[in-house]
Amino acid sequence: MDFFILFISSILIIFLLPLISFKFLTSKTINTLARNPTNGKVPLGSMGWPIIGEGLELLKYSRLGTPEKFFFDRIAKYSSEIFTTSFLGEKVTCFCGASSNKFLFSNHSKYVEFSLLSTVKRVFPYTDPEKSEKVRKMIVSLESKKVVGIIDSMTRKHFEDFWDTKKENEVMTVYPLAKKHTFTIACKLFIGLDDPAKINEFLKDFITIINGFFGLQINFPGTRLNRAIKASQAMRNEIMSIINERKNNKLQHINEEDVLSYMILDNNDEDADANNDDVLTMADKMVGMLIAAHDSASVVMTNITKYLAELPEVYDAVRIEHINIAKEKGPGELLNLSDIQKMRYSWNVVCEVLRLAPPAQASFRKATTDFAYAGYFIPKGRTICWSAASTHKNHDYFPNPEKFDPSRYEGSGPAPYTYVPFGGGPHTCPGKEYAKLTILTFVHHLVTRYKWRNLFSGPNDVGKFIFNPFPLPRNGLPIVLQPHSPDTTS
Repeated sequence: MDFFILFISSILIIFLLPLISFKFLTSKTINTLARNPTNGKVPLGSMGWPIIGEGLELLKYSRLGTPEKFFFDRIAKYSSEIFTTSFLGEKVTCFCGASSNKFLFSNHSKYVEFSLLSTVKRVFPYTDPEKSEKVRKMIVSLESKKVVGIIDSMTRKHFEDFWDTKKENEVMTVYPLAKKHTFTIACKLFIGLDDPAKINEFLKDFITIINGFFGLQINFPGTRLNRAIKASQAMRNEIMSIINERKNNKLQHINEEDVLSYMILDNNDEDADANNDDVLTMADKMVGMLIAAHDSASVVMTNITKYLAELPEVYDAVRIEHINIAKEKGPGELLNLSDIQKMRYSWNVVCEVLRLAPPAQASFRKATTDFAYAGYFIPKGRTICWSAASTHKNHDYFPNPEKFDPSRYEGSGPAPYTYVPFGGGPHTCPGKEYAKLTILTFVHHLVTRYKWRNLFSGPNDVGKFIFNPFPLPRNGLPIVLQPHSPDTTS
């Protein structure tokens, strides 16, 4: 037995000593690099461990529900505006604070461009973030009045099928239902798909893809990354079949169609003999759009449900607003854009949820040229990260930042570049209005139909999120519904 222990210890020393030495040396190197003679200092920081970088520490804070601490610890140690770290073996410079946000948002195309981590690129190998401006225009070009009616109709059916059928005191879990709902809407509006069986297949592939982003980045059969790559290819192939079918049918009209139809027609306008690479790129974009459209909305819907149960005074104010809107509608009359615009307090509540728990904890850019910022040198090709947490949870920008306070968005609202769940500047997230319509319609049916109580495993779960990778209540938020009487209007 002693020999076995000695043998194992020797093996561990052989493998771990180089890693520990590497970590020490890389950390020391980054912290003592000389001033660049022409462009300023190199941002200080640490590369962490080989391969995983500082990912484990970020994961630790995320599990504790405080990923912002990862950024604030390094802001305090290195710089209030910029530091260097490493995620999954990729060297990253993090920009922090409102001034950094303004710089990145204002200098897109001049110094930086959109970028994806190498992990994401392996799952979406054909997507070029810089060629997504047309997609932005296509999303915005969806006729809002018609879209509101479609979303409302689908939301009514969702509640009738999955919420109204719950028995008294029956426990239901919000997040899986919200995922299914938002993904169904996205499939309808983005690719014109409303076949439940096919949507369920896509949703399974989607979950596999998301899991692959955040596992060990080893592409061997059976690993999360390998399964994610295969799932992405399966979704891509299916969408390519849809594209080719529509192209063969010579689709001419888009008034009644979806974003994919806009993409097909736009591609045909540019090149009547579009090759298979164009179809592949379109399919890759659509897979990414489906994931983006689903992620944010389903996370926010779940977290709104959590907060409204915890904050009865906020729930009452939201419900009054929606009851007043419902009183003005005829039997079976769908919501319209004017109704959405009346949901001002509800949108303030959504904004506060997005401040406290933004679905995207970080976004990435790539330096297109050498440049200097705040006296620091950024080399061409460097991956740049900015995080909403560096402003959303900052006392300088939001007094008492842990308090849920929808009044922060009244009047002129937060200072520019401090509230950034959708990014900012000319490249604000193109799906912002789509998310707004989807989320507010969900809230309308939720509060006009029910009260509910959250079921937590312990008192420490109240007000807390688990980041895995999105900020969500533990166990996907189990609740028990308390339906309102059908004739209740106040």
